[in-house]
Amino acid sequence: MKLIIKNLGPIKNNNQAIDLSKDFFVFVGRNNSGKSYVAQLLWAIFNEDIIHKFARTNVEIIDNKIVENINNVAVTPELIGEILDKYSLFLQEETKRETFNIGKNSQVLNNIVIRFEYEKSELSELREKEIGGIVKIKDNEGNTLEYIEFKKDQGDLIYKFIERQLPESMKEIIPKKYLDRDLLDKKKFFLIATIIRTMLKHYHETFFLAASRIFFSTFYRYIYEVDRKRREQDIKKLVDLLENPRKKGNIQLSDLEELDFKRKYEELDFKRKYTEPMNQVFEKLFSLEENIEGHYINLVKELQQILGGEIKVIRPEGIGVAELYFKIDSVDEPLPMYLASSSVNQLTTLYLYLKYWALEKNNFLMIDEPEVNLHPENQIKLINILIQFIQNETGNKVLITTHSSMLANAINNYIYLDVLKREKGFNVKKIIEENKLKYVDSSISISQDKVGVYFFTGDKIIDYERSDDGIYFRNFREVENNLDNSLRILTDYIYLQEDEVEDE
Repeated sequence: MKLIIKNLGPIKNNNQAIDLSKDFFVFVGRNNSGKSYVAQLLWAIFNEDIIHKFARTNVEIIDNKIVENINNVAVTPELIGEILDKYSLFLQEETKRETFNIGKNSQVLNNIVIRFEYEKSELSELREKEIGGIVKIKDNEGNTLEYIEFKKDQGDLIYKFIERQLPESMKEIIPKKYLDRDLLDKKKFFLIATIIRTMLKHYHETFFLAASRIFFSTFYRYIYEVDRKRREQDIKKLVDLLENPRKKGNIQLSDLEELDFKRKYEELDFKRKYTEPMNQVFEKLFSLEENIEGHYINLVKELQQILGGEIKVIRPEGIGVAELYFKIDSVDEPLPMYLASSSVNQLTTLYLYLKYWALEKNNFLMIDEPEVNLHPENQIKLINILIQFIQNETGNKVLITTHSSMLANAINNYIYLDVLKREKGFNVKKIIEENKLKYVDSSISISQDKVGVYFFTGDKIIDYERSDDGIYFRNFREVENNLDNSLRILTDYIYLQEDEVEDE
Protein backbone atom coordinates (compact mmCIF):
# COMPACT_ATOMS: atom_id res chain seq x y z
CA MET A 1 0.00 0.00 0.00
CA LYS A 2 1.18 3.53 -0.76
CA LEU A 3 0.71 6.89 0.92
CA ILE A 4 0.35 10.33 -0.64
CA ILE A 5 0.64 13.42 1.59
CA LYS A 6 -0.12 17.06 0.88
CA ASN A 7 -0.19 20.19 3.05
CA LEU A 8 1.86 18.71 5.86
CA GLY A 9 4.14 21.48 7.13
CA PRO A 10 6.32 22.59 4.20
CA ILE A 11 5.11 19.73 1.96
CA LYS A 12 2.52 21.26 -0.37
CA ASN A 13 2.46 20.23 -4.03
CA ASN A 14 3.42 16.60 -3.56
CA ASN A 15 2.29 13.77 -5.81
CA GLN A 16 4.99 11.24 -4.90
CA ALA A 17 3.66 8.17 -3.13
CA ILE A 18 5.60 6.57 -0.27
CA ASP A 19 5.63 2.78 -0.50
CA LEU A 20 4.57 1.60 2.96
CA SER A 21 5.61 -2.00 2.26
CA LYS A 22 9.34 -1.17 2.56
CA ASP A 23 11.29 -2.40 5.58
CA PHE A 24 13.99 0.29 5.70
CA PHE A 25 13.05 3.91 4.97
CA VAL A 26 15.66 6.62 4.42
CA PHE A 27 14.46 10.23 4.36
CA VAL A 28 17.05 12.70 3.07
CA GLY A 29 16.81 16.34 2.09
CA ARG A 30 17.34 19.88 3.22
CA ASN A 31 16.68 21.19 6.71
CA ASN A 32 13.06 22.07 7.51
CA SER A 33 11.76 20.12 4.52
CA GLY A 34 9.23 17.98 6.42
CA LYS A 35 11.16 14.74 7.05
CA SER A 36 10.36 14.58 10.76
CA TYR A 37 6.70 15.47 10.11
CA VAL A 38 6.32 12.52 7.75
CA ALA A 39 8.22 10.18 10.10
CA GLN A 40 5.79 11.00 12.92
CA LEU A 41 2.84 10.65 10.56
CA LEU A 42 4.01 7.11 9.78
CA TRP A 43 4.29 6.56 13.54
CA ALA A 44 0.55 7.29 13.72
CA ILE A 45 -0.47 5.31 10.62
CA PHE A 46 1.18 2.08 11.82
CA ASN A 47 0.40 2.58 15.52
CA GLU A 48 -1.75 -0.26 16.86
CA ASP A 49 -3.49 1.90 19.47
CA ILE A 50 -4.51 4.43 16.82
CA ILE A 51 -5.76 1.68 14.49
CA HIS A 52 -7.84 0.31 17.39
CA LYS A 53 -9.17 3.77 18.24
CA PHE A 54 -10.27 4.26 14.63
CA ALA A 55 -11.88 0.82 14.42
CA ARG A 56 -13.65 1.27 17.75
CA THR A 57 -15.13 4.67 16.80
CA ASN A 58 -16.07 3.74 13.21
CA VAL A 59 -17.90 0.43 13.51
CA GLU A 60 -20.76 1.94 11.51
CA ILE A 61 -18.62 1.43 8.36
CA ILE A 62 -19.71 -2.20 8.49
CA ASP A 63 -23.44 -1.82 7.90
CA ASN A 64 -26.12 -3.79 6.09
CA LYS A 65 -25.43 -1.98 2.84
CA ILE A 66 -21.96 -3.52 2.74
CA VAL A 67 -22.36 -6.72 4.73
CA GLU A 68 -25.35 -9.08 4.61
CA ASN A 69 -24.09 -11.55 7.22
CA ILE A 70 -21.73 -10.29 9.94
CA ASN A 71 -20.60 -13.86 10.69
CA ASN A 72 -19.35 -14.39 7.11
CA VAL A 73 -18.03 -11.15 5.67
CA ALA A 74 -16.76 -11.06 2.09
CA VAL A 75 -13.99 -8.49 1.78
CA THR A 76 -14.40 -6.56 -1.46
CA PRO A 77 -12.45 -3.70 -3.06
CA GLU A 78 -15.41 -1.47 -2.15
CA LEU A 79 -15.18 -2.40 1.53
CA ILE A 80 -11.40 -1.90 1.61
CA GLY A 81 -11.78 1.45 -0.15
CA GLU A 82 -14.44 2.56 2.33
CA ILE A 83 -12.27 1.63 5.32
CA LEU A 84 -9.11 3.27 3.93
CA ASP A 85 -10.96 6.46 2.96
CA LYS A 86 -12.43 6.77 6.45
CA TYR A 87 -9.04 5.97 8.02
CA SER A 88 -7.48 8.78 5.96
CA LEU A 89 -10.07 11.29 7.19
CA PHE A 90 -9.67 10.05 10.76
CA LEU A 91 -5.87 10.46 10.57
CA GLN A 92 -6.17 14.00 9.22
CA GLU A 93 -7.89 15.02 12.45
CA GLU A 94 -6.13 12.62 14.81
CA THR A 95 -2.62 13.68 13.78
CA LYS A 96 -3.43 17.36 14.16
CA ARG A 97 -5.14 17.07 17.53
CA GLU A 98 -3.22 14.20 19.16
CA THR A 99 -0.09 13.12 17.25
CA PHE A 100 1.34 16.59 16.63
CA ASN A 101 -0.55 18.13 19.57
CA ILE A 102 -1.28 21.52 18.00
CA GLY A 103 -4.34 23.74 18.02
CA LYS A 104 -7.20 23.35 15.59
CA ASN A 105 -6.39 26.72 13.99
CA SER A 106 -2.72 25.94 13.32
CA GLN A 107 -1.50 26.59 9.78
CA VAL A 108 1.15 23.85 10.02
CA LEU A 109 -1.39 21.10 9.36
CA ASN A 110 -4.14 23.20 7.85
CA ASN A 111 -5.92 21.29 5.07
CA ILE A 112 -3.65 18.26 5.40
CA VAL A 113 -4.43 15.57 2.82
CA ILE A 114 -3.69 11.89 3.52
CA ARG A 115 -4.54 9.34 0.85
CA PHE A 116 -3.90 5.61 0.60
CA GLU A 117 -3.54 3.73 -2.68
CA TYR A 118 -3.29 0.01 -3.25
CA GLU A 119 -2.92 -2.25 -6.28
CA LYS A 120 -4.94 -5.31 -7.31
CA SER A 121 -1.93 -7.52 -6.57
CA GLU A 122 -2.23 -6.56 -2.90
CA LEU A 123 -5.77 -7.92 -2.86
CA SER A 124 -4.37 -11.20 -4.19
CA GLU A 125 -1.79 -11.21 -1.38
CA LEU A 126 -4.61 -10.66 1.10
CA ARG A 127 -6.51 -13.59 -0.41
CA GLU A 128 -3.55 -15.94 0.07
CA LYS A 129 -2.94 -14.92 3.68
CA GLU A 130 -4.34 -17.05 6.50
CA ILE A 131 -5.63 -14.94 9.38
CA GLY A 132 -7.09 -15.95 12.72
CA GLY A 133 -7.46 -15.13 16.38
CA ILE A 134 -9.65 -15.27 19.47
CA VAL A 135 -11.23 -12.35 21.32
CA LYS A 136 -11.20 -12.86 25.09
CA ILE A 137 -13.01 -11.13 27.95
CA LYS A 138 -12.89 -11.44 31.74
CA ASP A 139 -15.74 -12.29 34.07
CA ASN A 140 -16.38 -10.62 37.43
CA GLU A 141 -13.94 -13.01 39.13
CA GLY A 142 -11.11 -12.18 36.74
CA ASN A 143 -11.29 -15.43 34.76
CA THR A 144 -10.42 -15.17 31.06
CA LEU A 145 -13.16 -16.41 28.73
CA GLU A 146 -13.06 -16.99 24.97
CA TYR A 147 -15.63 -14.66 23.41
CA ILE A 148 -15.29 -14.66 19.62
CA GLU A 149 -13.13 -16.68 17.23
CA PHE A 150 -12.37 -15.09 13.87
CA LYS A 151 -10.50 -16.53 10.90
CA LYS A 152 -9.88 -16.20 7.19
CA ASP A 153 -8.76 -19.28 5.31
CA GLN A 154 -5.98 -19.18 2.75
CA GLY A 155 -7.33 -18.76 -0.76
CA ASP A 156 -10.48 -16.78 0.00
CA LEU A 157 -11.60 -13.36 1.21
CA ILE A 158 -14.30 -14.48 3.65
CA TYR A 159 -13.83 -13.47 7.29
CA LYS A 160 -15.70 -15.89 9.55
CA PHE A 161 -16.79 -15.16 13.12
CA ILE A 162 -17.74 -17.93 15.54
CA GLU A 163 -19.42 -16.97 18.81
CA ARG A 164 -18.33 -18.88 21.89
CA GLN A 165 -20.90 -19.85 24.48
CA LEU A 166 -20.54 -17.73 27.62
CA PRO A 167 -21.52 -19.06 31.05
CA GLU A 168 -24.94 -18.13 32.43
CA SER A 169 -23.25 -16.11 35.19
CA MET A 170 -22.03 -13.61 32.55
CA LYS A 171 -25.53 -13.24 31.17
CA GLU A 172 -26.79 -12.45 34.66
CA ILE A 173 -24.20 -9.66 35.03
CA ILE A 174 -24.65 -8.17 31.54
CA PRO A 175 -28.18 -8.00 30.07
CA LYS A 176 -28.53 -9.95 26.82
CA LYS A 177 -29.34 -6.91 24.67
CA TYR A 178 -26.11 -5.19 25.75
CA LEU A 179 -24.13 -8.40 25.33
CA ASP A 180 -25.51 -8.87 21.80
CA ARG A 181 -24.74 -5.24 20.92
CA ASP A 182 -21.19 -5.60 22.27
CA LEU A 183 -20.77 -8.85 20.35
CA LEU A 184 -21.81 -7.19 17.10
CA ASP A 185 -19.54 -4.18 17.66
CA LYS A 186 -16.62 -6.44 18.59
CA LYS A 187 -16.96 -8.29 15.27
CA LYS A 188 -17.04 -5.03 13.32
CA PHE A 189 -14.10 -3.65 15.32
CA PHE A 190 -11.91 -6.66 14.63
CA LEU A 191 -12.83 -6.77 10.96
CA ILE A 192 -11.89 -3.11 10.43
CA ALA A 193 -8.67 -3.35 12.47
CA THR A 194 -7.62 -6.61 10.78
CA ILE A 195 -8.13 -5.23 7.27
CA ILE A 196 -6.00 -2.16 8.04
CA ARG A 197 -3.27 -4.28 9.63
CA THR A 198 -3.29 -6.66 6.66
CA MET A 199 -3.03 -3.84 4.12
CA LEU A 200 -0.07 -2.49 6.14
CA LYS A 201 1.39 -6.06 6.03
CA HIS A 202 1.61 -6.26 9.84
CA TYR A 203 0.48 -4.45 12.94
CA HIS A 204 3.48 -2.62 14.40
CA GLU A 205 4.62 -1.31 17.75
CA THR A 206 5.84 2.13 16.64
CA PHE A 207 8.61 4.03 18.42
CA PHE A 208 10.07 7.42 17.43
CA LEU A 209 13.34 8.91 18.67
CA ALA A 210 13.56 12.65 18.01
CA ALA A 211 16.82 14.43 17.18
CA SER A 212 16.54 16.17 20.57
CA ARG A 213 16.85 12.79 22.35
CA ILE A 214 20.30 13.81 23.67
CA PHE A 215 18.48 15.68 26.46
CA PHE A 216 16.08 12.87 27.40
CA SER A 217 18.42 10.79 29.57
CA THR A 218 19.61 13.81 31.58
CA PHE A 219 16.43 15.87 31.93
CA TYR A 220 13.61 13.31 31.94
CA ARG A 221 13.40 13.42 35.76
CA TYR A 222 13.04 17.21 35.62
CA ILE A 223 10.27 16.80 33.02
CA TYR A 224 8.61 14.25 35.31
CA GLU A 225 8.57 16.75 38.20
CA VAL A 226 7.24 19.57 36.01
CA ASP A 227 4.49 17.27 34.71
CA ARG A 228 3.59 16.13 38.22
CA LYS A 229 3.22 19.71 39.46
CA ARG A 230 1.17 20.71 36.41
CA ARG A 231 -1.15 17.74 36.95
CA GLU A 232 -1.63 18.68 40.60
CA GLN A 233 -2.50 22.23 39.56
CA ASP A 234 -4.98 21.04 36.92
CA ILE A 235 -6.64 18.63 39.35
CA LYS A 236 -7.03 21.47 41.85
CA LYS A 237 -8.56 23.71 39.16
CA LEU A 238 -10.96 20.94 38.13
CA VAL A 239 -12.00 20.30 41.73
CA ASP A 240 -12.57 24.03 42.25
CA LEU A 241 -14.77 24.17 39.14
CA LEU A 242 -16.83 21.18 40.26
CA GLU A 243 -17.19 22.29 43.88
CA ASN A 244 -17.87 25.97 43.27
CA PRO A 245 -19.93 26.27 40.07
CA ARG A 246 -22.15 28.96 41.58
CA LYS A 247 -19.29 31.43 41.81
CA LYS A 248 -19.07 31.57 38.04
CA GLY A 249 -22.49 30.28 37.10
CA ASN A 250 -22.53 27.32 34.72
CA ILE A 251 -19.17 25.76 33.82
CA GLN A 252 -18.15 26.95 30.37
CA LEU A 253 -16.31 24.89 27.75
CA SER A 254 -13.53 27.49 27.79
CA ASP A 255 -12.96 26.70 31.49
CA LEU A 256 -12.23 23.08 30.66
CA GLU A 257 -10.11 23.92 27.61
CA GLU A 258 -7.71 25.78 29.89
CA LEU A 259 -6.93 22.46 31.56
CA ASP A 260 -4.45 20.13 29.88
CA PHE A 261 -6.79 17.15 29.66
CA LYS A 262 -7.32 14.85 26.72
CA ARG A 263 -9.24 11.70 26.00
CA LYS A 264 -6.86 8.80 25.47
CA TYR A 265 -8.19 5.37 24.55
CA GLU A 266 -11.33 5.75 26.69
CA GLU A 267 -9.47 7.13 29.70
CA LEU A 268 -9.01 10.70 30.93
CA ASP A 269 -5.36 11.67 30.62
CA PHE A 270 -3.24 14.79 31.01
CA LYS A 271 -1.85 16.48 27.94
CA ARG A 272 1.85 17.21 27.68
CA LYS A 273 3.42 19.90 25.55
CA TYR A 274 5.06 17.45 23.13
CA THR A 275 4.11 15.38 20.13
CA GLU A 276 2.53 12.03 20.97
CA PRO A 277 5.58 10.05 19.70
CA MET A 278 7.83 12.04 22.07
CA ASN A 279 5.29 11.66 24.86
CA GLN A 280 5.49 7.89 24.38
CA VAL A 281 9.26 7.97 25.07
CA PHE A 282 8.75 9.98 28.27
CA GLU A 283 6.06 7.53 29.43
CA LYS A 284 8.52 4.67 28.86
CA LEU A 285 11.23 6.48 30.83
CA PHE A 286 8.89 7.36 33.70
CA SER A 287 7.75 3.73 34.07
CA LEU A 288 11.12 2.10 33.33
CA GLU A 289 11.67 -1.19 35.12
CA GLU A 290 14.61 -3.58 34.96
CA ASN A 291 12.56 -6.21 33.15
CA ILE A 292 14.74 -7.08 30.18
CA GLU A 293 12.87 -8.21 27.07
CA GLY A 294 16.04 -9.90 25.83
CA HIS A 295 15.02 -10.26 22.19
CA TYR A 296 17.90 -8.12 20.87
CA ILE A 297 20.66 -8.64 23.44
CA ASN A 298 23.16 -9.26 20.62
CA LEU A 299 22.42 -5.76 19.27
CA VAL A 300 22.61 -4.29 22.78
CA LYS A 301 26.12 -5.74 23.10
CA GLU A 302 27.14 -4.18 19.78
CA LEU A 303 25.74 -0.86 20.97
CA GLN A 304 27.74 -1.19 24.22
CA GLN A 305 30.90 -1.39 22.10
CA ILE A 306 30.02 1.97 20.54
CA LEU A 307 29.24 3.45 23.96
CA GLY A 308 32.31 2.00 25.65
CA GLY A 309 30.12 0.84 28.51
CA GLU A 310 26.52 0.19 29.51
CA ILE A 311 23.53 2.12 30.82
CA LYS A 312 22.58 1.21 34.38
CA VAL A 313 18.98 1.53 35.58
CA ILE A 314 18.73 2.14 39.33
CA ARG A 315 15.35 2.53 40.99
CA PRO A 316 15.52 4.37 44.33
CA GLU A 317 13.51 3.13 47.29
CA GLY A 318 9.98 4.45 47.56
CA ILE A 319 7.92 6.13 44.87
CA GLY A 320 9.79 7.80 42.04
CA VAL A 321 11.22 7.31 38.58
CA ALA A 322 14.26 5.19 37.84
CA GLU A 323 17.67 6.87 37.66
CA LEU A 324 20.05 6.29 34.77
CA TYR A 325 23.83 5.98 35.06
CA PHE A 326 26.61 5.23 32.61
CA LYS A 327 29.03 2.47 33.60
CA ILE A 328 32.30 2.78 31.65
CA ASP A 329 33.91 -0.60 30.96
CA SER A 330 37.22 0.35 32.58
CA VAL A 331 35.78 2.18 35.63
CA ASP A 332 33.92 0.61 38.56
CA GLU A 333 31.89 3.63 39.67
CA PRO A 334 28.94 4.53 37.39
CA LEU A 335 28.64 8.12 36.18
CA PRO A 336 25.48 10.25 36.37
CA MET A 337 24.22 10.95 32.86
CA TYR A 338 25.12 14.65 33.01
CA LEU A 339 28.79 13.60 33.12
CA ALA A 340 28.47 11.15 30.22
CA SER A 341 29.55 12.17 26.72
CA SER A 342 27.16 13.60 24.13
CA SER A 343 27.35 10.38 22.10
CA VAL A 344 26.36 8.30 25.15
CA ASN A 345 23.39 10.57 25.90
CA GLN A 346 22.43 10.48 22.23
CA LEU A 347 22.32 6.68 22.16
CA THR A 348 20.83 6.04 25.61
CA THR A 349 17.18 5.87 24.53
CA LEU A 350 18.07 3.52 21.67
CA TYR A 351 19.96 1.33 24.16
CA LEU A 352 16.94 1.25 26.49
CA TYR A 353 14.63 0.53 23.56
CA LEU A 354 16.60 -2.50 22.36
CA LYS A 355 17.15 -3.84 25.88
CA TYR A 356 13.82 -3.18 27.60
CA TRP A 357 11.08 -2.09 25.22
CA ALA A 358 11.35 -3.70 21.77
CA LEU A 359 9.00 -6.61 21.20
CA GLU A 360 10.12 -9.89 19.68
CA LYS A 361 8.52 -9.04 16.31
CA ASN A 362 6.69 -6.32 14.37
CA ASN A 363 8.49 -3.25 15.73
CA PHE A 364 8.73 -0.03 13.74
CA LEU A 365 11.70 2.01 14.97
CA MET A 366 12.09 5.58 13.68
CA ILE A 367 15.21 7.64 14.40
CA ASP A 368 15.62 11.29 13.53
CA GLU A 369 19.23 11.92 12.42
CA PRO A 370 20.94 8.87 14.00
CA GLU A 371 24.35 10.27 13.05
CA VAL A 372 24.19 13.22 15.49
CA ASN A 373 27.16 13.41 17.93
CA LEU A 374 28.70 10.21 16.55
CA HIS A 375 32.20 9.68 15.16
CA PRO A 376 32.06 8.56 11.49
CA GLU A 377 33.16 5.03 12.41
CA ASN A 378 30.40 4.76 15.00
CA GLN A 379 27.85 6.02 12.48
CA ILE A 380 28.66 3.00 10.31
CA LYS A 381 28.47 0.63 13.29
CA LEU A 382 25.06 2.06 14.17
CA ILE A 383 23.75 1.44 10.64
CA ASN A 384 24.98 -2.17 10.96
CA ILE A 385 22.84 -2.53 14.08
CA LEU A 386 19.75 -0.99 12.46
CA ILE A 387 19.98 -3.22 9.38
CA GLN A 388 20.33 -6.30 11.59
CA PHE A 389 17.21 -5.17 13.48
CA ILE A 390 15.02 -5.79 10.40
CA GLN A 391 16.53 -9.17 9.49
CA ASN A 392 15.74 -12.77 10.50
CA GLU A 393 12.00 -12.69 9.74
CA THR A 394 11.28 -10.29 12.59
CA GLY A 395 8.71 -8.26 10.65
CA ASN A 396 10.51 -5.16 11.95
CA LYS A 397 10.79 -1.85 10.12
CA VAL A 398 13.27 1.02 10.49
CA LEU A 399 13.01 4.63 9.35
CA ILE A 400 15.85 7.15 9.54
CA THR A 401 16.07 10.79 8.53
CA THR A 402 19.63 11.78 7.76
CA HIS A 403 22.02 14.40 6.43
CA SER A 404 24.96 11.99 6.48
CA SER A 405 26.51 10.86 3.21
CA MET A 406 28.40 8.19 5.16
CA LEU A 407 25.18 6.54 6.27
CA ALA A 408 23.95 6.67 2.68
CA ASN A 409 27.15 5.02 1.43
CA ALA A 410 26.99 2.38 4.17
CA ILE A 411 23.43 1.45 3.17
CA ASN A 412 24.52 1.20 -0.46
CA ASN A 413 27.43 -1.06 0.52
CA TYR A 414 25.03 -3.52 2.11
CA ILE A 415 22.81 -3.40 -0.98
CA TYR A 416 25.91 -4.21 -3.07
CA LEU A 417 26.74 -7.11 -0.74
CA ASP A 418 23.23 -8.47 -1.21
CA VAL A 419 23.56 -8.24 -5.01
CA LEU A 420 26.93 -10.02 -4.92
CA LYS A 421 25.66 -12.76 -2.59
CA ARG A 422 22.20 -13.48 -3.89
CA GLU A 423 22.32 -12.50 -7.56
CA LYS A 424 25.96 -12.98 -8.57
CA GLY A 425 26.85 -15.89 -6.26
CA PHE A 426 30.10 -14.36 -4.94
CA ASN A 427 31.78 -15.28 -1.67
CA VAL A 428 31.56 -11.80 -0.13
CA LYS A 429 33.51 -12.81 2.98
CA LYS A 430 36.45 -13.72 0.73
CA ILE A 431 36.13 -10.42 -1.17
CA ILE A 432 36.20 -8.45 2.08
CA GLU A 433 39.21 -10.35 3.44
CA GLU A 434 41.25 -10.26 0.21
CA ASN A 435 40.70 -6.52 -0.26
CA LYS A 436 41.00 -5.72 3.47
CA LEU A 437 37.71 -3.83 3.38
CA LYS A 438 36.70 -2.07 6.56
CA TYR A 439 33.26 -1.10 7.85
CA VAL A 440 31.42 -3.90 6.00
CA ASP A 441 30.25 -7.14 7.59
CA SER A 442 29.78 -10.18 5.34
CA SER A 443 26.95 -11.47 7.55
CA ILE A 444 24.87 -8.32 6.96
CA SER A 445 23.11 -7.30 3.75
CA ILE A 446 19.83 -5.80 2.62
CA SER A 447 17.86 -6.21 -0.59
CA GLN A 448 17.27 -3.03 -2.57
CA ASP A 449 13.59 -4.00 -2.80
CA LYS A 450 13.30 -3.55 0.97
CA VAL A 451 14.76 -0.02 0.96
CA GLY A 452 12.71 3.10 0.29
CA VAL A 453 14.73 6.31 -0.15
CA TYR A 454 12.90 9.63 -0.46
CA PHE A 455 14.32 13.10 -1.03
CA PHE A 456 12.48 16.05 0.52
CA THR A 457 12.91 19.17 -1.62
CA GLY A 458 11.14 21.63 0.67
CA ASP A 459 7.65 21.48 -0.84
CA LYS A 460 7.44 17.94 -2.21
CA ILE A 461 8.92 14.44 -1.98
CA ILE A 462 10.95 12.68 -4.69
CA ASP A 463 11.65 8.95 -4.96
CA TYR A 464 15.42 8.54 -5.34
CA GLU A 465 16.99 7.20 -8.53
CA ARG A 466 17.92 3.52 -8.53
CA SER A 467 20.17 1.39 -10.67
CA ASP A 468 20.31 -2.39 -10.84
CA ASP A 469 22.96 -2.40 -8.13
CA GLY A 470 22.14 0.41 -5.72
CA ILE A 471 20.70 3.83 -4.98
CA TYR A 472 22.25 7.04 -6.23
CA PHE A 473 22.12 9.64 -3.44
CA ARG A 474 22.17 12.55 -5.86
CA ASN A 475 22.10 15.49 -3.44
CA PHE A 476 24.94 14.13 -1.30
CA ARG A 477 27.03 13.35 -4.38
CA GLU A 478 26.58 16.87 -5.75
CA VAL A 479 27.80 18.46 -2.51
CA GLU A 480 30.73 16.04 -2.19
CA ASN A 481 31.75 16.52 -5.84
CA ASN A 482 31.60 20.31 -5.45
CA LEU A 483 33.73 20.15 -2.30
CA ASP A 484 36.27 17.86 -3.99
CA ASN A 485 36.36 20.14 -7.03
CA SER A 486 36.84 23.24 -4.85
CA LEU A 487 39.62 21.51 -2.92
CA ARG A 488 41.40 20.52 -6.14
CA ILE A 489 41.17 24.00 -7.69
CA LEU A 490 42.25 25.84 -4.52
CA THR A 491 45.22 23.53 -3.91
CA ASP A 492 46.20 23.91 -7.58
CA TYR A 493 46.34 27.68 -7.08
CA ILE A 494 48.52 27.23 -3.98
CA TYR A 495 50.95 24.96 -5.82
CA LEU A 496 50.93 27.30 -8.84
CA GLN A 497 51.81 30.28 -6.62
CA GLU A 498 54.61 28.30 -4.94
CA ASP A 499 56.03 27.34 -8.35
CA GLU A 500 55.98 30.99 -9.46
CA VAL A 501 57.86 32.04 -6.30
CA GLU A 502 60.50 29.36 -6.91
CA ASP A 503 60.91 30.50 -10.54
CA GLU A 504 61.60 34.05 -9.38
